[in-house]
Amino acid sequence: MLNIKFVLLGAALTLFNLGYVNASLIDDGDYVLDTESNLQWLDLTLTNGMSYADAIAVYSANSWRYATASEYKNMFDSQFPLYSENTPFGYMSRDISNEGNQFLEFFGATRTNLIGDISIQLSWGFYENEAGNITRGGIEQHYDPASLQFEILYRDQEMHVVTSEVGNSGFGTFLVRDVIHSVPLPSVISLMFLGLVSFGLKRRRKKK
Repeated sequence: MLNIKFVLLGAALTLFNLGYVNASLIDDGDYVLDTESNLQWLDLTLTNGMSYADAIAVYSANSWRYATASEYKNMFDSQFPLYSENTPFGYMSRDISNEGNQFLEFFGATRTNLIGDISIQLSWGFYENEAGNITRGGIEQHYDPASLQFEILYRDQEMHVVTSEVGNSGFGTFLVRDVIHSVPLPSVISLMFLGLVSFGLKRRRKKK
């Protein structure tokens, strides 16, 4: 009987931990849910070409607000955990293609260029950094059939500062809104835990 109790407890703890480890971004159409911060992120293509001021004027009625610098960086670091700033423009790597593809899928491509055989997709958005400047965030993905693909990431970018009134084609704005209801994953875990407890009780009754 003692062994069954330990198995049930171990399984329950494992399932509980799975709900909180490696929380990820979840695509939900026009927005992305960040299960770590309980924030929804608006698709960048919906504000593409709008000025920073116009984007909030259009979407604030639906509870969207500007993402803070810390919110943007926390989301970005969660998506690209191996990120480090090592070039004047951003982090360049061939080892993050899966993460880059996912970011483009979630936030949308704000611009696509073709230079010869090289395809370039941009997913860029504006946010206000700690210095109070409106600057660029997001990724730039290059695909060359001869040399595969690489990404350039923009997290702490001071080289592209704009004013709030000027719209830029190829740039959206990082807007977020708070999720009022809780993420349902813990409820699923609770149901599975109850199922395990029920299974254990049935086995105990059979032995009696």
